[in-house]
Amino acid sequence: MDGTGSAEWLTDAQGKTLWLPDDRIPQATNPSVGFLATSNNDQIGNTLDNDPLNDDIYLTYTTDLGFREQRIQELLSNSAHVRPNGAKISAADMSAYQYDHLSKEAQRLLPFLFAAAAARPDLVTAEMAAALDRLQAWGEGTSSLPPFSTDSGIDAHDLRSDVAPRPTPVSSDERANAIATSIFGAWETRLGPAVFKDDFAGTGISPPSGQDATKSLLHILEDVDLPADSSLHVYTKGPAGESTLWDDKSTAQVETRDEILLKALSAALIFLQSKFATPEPENWLWGIIHQARMQHFLGQAGIDIYDLGPFAAPGARYTVNVASFPMSGDSFEFADGPSERFVAVLDPAGIHAVNALPGGENGNPGGAGSDVYNAIHPEIHYGDLIPGWINGQTFEYHITQADVAAHAVRKVRYTP
Repeated sequence: MDGTGSAEWLTDAQGKTLWLPDDRIPQATNPSVGFLATSNNDQIGNTLDNDPLNDDIYLTYTTDLGFREQRIQELLSNSAHVRPNGAKISAADMSAYQYDHLSKEAQRLLPFLFAAAAARPDLVTAEMAAALDRLQAWGEGTSSLPPFSTDSGIDAHDLRSDVAPRPTPVSSDERANAIATSIFGAWETRLGPAVFKDDFAGTGISPPSGQDATKSLLHILEDVDLPADSSLHVYTKGPAGESTLWDDKSTAQVETRDEILLKALSAALIFLQSKFATPEPENWLWGIIHQARMQHFLGQAGIDIYDLGPFAAPGARYTVNVASFPMSGDSFEFADGPSERFVAVLDPAGIHAVNALPGGENGNPGGAGSDVYNAIHPEIHYGDLIPGWINGQTFEYHITQADVAAHAVRKVRYTP
């Protein structure tokens, strides 16, 4: 808010604050689906038509684009393709769901790349065809992993000795997924700038790189045939039947959608060869370039000696186990993610709960210097929960006073 008073709360004739009636607040009581779920998404469709001001009430101007909520709904619905035996969801299932890193973004975007390759085989090199095969296989899933699972493909312990090894070794399916995820990540981060950078040139406005980039891409891909009276009508649709945003205005020729989609894949493969310093896709494991940094607030100011990381990690933009990175750029490191993965069973005999935290109990490593801060010290519980957080493990959460006392390592008494 600009502080001028133009955005103050509304008041009645007596000067009392006017509150939105309770029945206008998004809510549900004992919903028929049997659960409540939210993931920063638009609960009532306030923003779905790109206009948050044309509804009876105004809740927010922007929300998460909904991929995480869609996946959560899919998991909690207990649908047959998620749980074929129809068994009840357990606490262990809930922990696994919070660690889920299926990419709905890839599921929506990649079909257009596949269609472009089929329409323009003359633009597909042997290397691109091999990459497309990997992406196709990624989208099919395996008996142990869902489609579009953004696995790291590497044990974080292999890159940092202070990280405890995974309980189970990395599987061949995880490695295959990790290679495909690297290809997809490189492709989408080439695609966004290829589409929008030229259109924003000279405006003083940066092209979209966050969720707006994904929304914009999906809009000009999926909505291009909607009629003019649709709220999602594509206003940039040109005579060729596709958005004019696909054309690179910095070149003399007019590029088509399929050309830009495939050009971004070609650029992605060149980028990955440089990023991994090898032309061999077998070495393009997602966790090598996609890493989590536990960033101290001073790290945001460029003083990184108090940061902890980076650590090889799974996940991607808009996965339930969110691990986002910008749509443009060459870095896939992230410093935002689940602050905890808490699951509780409200048993009348006693609450049972587990959790996962990206840190440790202790905030003081017991020394000075970056070599001390940027290292896990399990003996003093500095960062010792990070390996479990990365690998989807949980620890038992002690709730009752007696249970906490029984598991206490030491006690500190403060006296005047």
